[in-house]
Amino acid sequence: MGGERKRISQTPRRPATSPSPAGGRRLAGRGLAAVGAGLVLCSWIAVPARAGEVSQVAAATPALTLAEVVTRALAADPGAASAQGDLRVAEAARRSAKGAFAPDLTLSSGAALSGEIAGGSLARGGTRESYSAGLSSGYELYSGGRRGAELELSRAGVDASLAGLVQRRSAVALAAKQAFFRVLRDNELIRVTAARLERARQGLAAAESRVRVGSATRSDVLRAQLELNQARQATLSAEAERTTADYALGRIAGIDGPVTARAEPLTAAREPSPPIAALEAPAELASPAVRRAENALRSATLAITAARADYRPVIRAAAGTGWSSTGLADGGNGNWSVQTALSLPLFDGHQRSSAVERAEANRATAEAELADIRRATRAELARILAAISVADQKIVLAEQALAVAQEDLRVQYQRYELGVSTILDRLTSQAALVVAETDLVGARFDFELARAELDALLGKEM
Repeated sequence: MGGERKRISQTPRRPATSPSPAGGRRLAGRGLAAVGAGLVLCSWIAVPARAGEVSQVAAATPALTLAEVVTRALAADPGAASAQGDLRVAEAARRSAKGAFAPDLTLSSGAALSGEIAGGSLARGGTRESYSAGLSSGYELYSGGRRGAELELSRAGVDASLAGLVQRRSAVALAAKQAFFRVLRDNELIRVTAARLERARQGLAAAESRVRVGSATRSDVLRAQLELNQARQATLSAEAERTTADYALGRIAGIDGPVTARAEPLTAAREPSPPIAALEAPAELASPAVRRAENALRSATLAITAARADYRPVIRAAAGTGWSSTGLADGGNGNWSVQTALSLPLFDGHQRSSAVERAEANRATAEAELADIRRATRAELARILAAISVADQKIVLAEQALAVAQEDLRVQYQRYELGVSTILDRLTSQAALVVAETDLVGARFDFELARAELDALLGKEM
């Protein structure tokens, strides 16, 4: 490049006339060569420094397996902690509902000192002492079915909270798997861009070699330089995306900083998925969303029973014993009592009827929601299984396309070395290979992601 500039500077100046077409084309070609060489020089200077920084960051980035990421994500997710808290509250409500079937027991005691004030002073001998103690118990003999309905309602609440916890944990596990597989995908794409960069360097060297022997034009070198520049840009973009994915994985895993995935590339053996008919019934039975909606309907039905119980009388029995004394010197007096009471509100301002109407409306809503969630589950199951099937077929086709692209590029290498093809043919084959490699990585990522979605839908590992 410096030699060309020196030769240009030593050329005698011509009179200020319009250049000839041939001379203009030569000057334009030299200008393009200078621009292309400048771009390549800038790329060679900038990219290695950035690659060195990325490699240093990657070396210091902790690596986690998929199981470790899922475990950390479940421990760090605030939604999972909230769902766990809801389950504890529901279990406490169930214990309280069970306790309603046991009699209540109350122990009381007291002491008092009183006196009279006469003439602004405490009257002599006017103080009195009193002491008391008692033990009482009560039991609801008949509640109109309210206690039984409330107990079943609390059990349904526990089941609903448990289903909600499983649903949340499945969602967190899905998010963790998505972040984990994105890191794997970006690692594979960096490998693809690195191979593209190496092929671009080889292409540039081959083009320069042919130009030196006179079997190619300067345009071949410029096109090879352009491909090298684009390959370096793709490498920078892939490294930036991988860094973003590393930080996203660290956030999911509850780590302040980037985290990389420690696993083999996405080349694991694929197992055939069962047909949709074989999974529809298990999906409706095991899906956390369906189970949660079923328990919501069950709770709404039991709430109607509990609301109607207010129309029935309540019978309650109570018994107690006590002791009282006016001083510690005397023995005091004992007492006892036994009573039975029946209560039935005759009119309460239509509060009971309003409660029944609200409970029946809630049940109708719960029935509609359950039917909709079941339909949504079947539709989502069909979508996921279709995605798995398509991704599996895409992997097969992408592997075939990759083999064809590799063979085509090998042939084009030989043809270009022999001088029977142009640099455009070689660059076209290199671009086709990049597309084939990228498609294969994407198909493998889509397959793993669809399997993770199936696990989340069913609430268990398939």
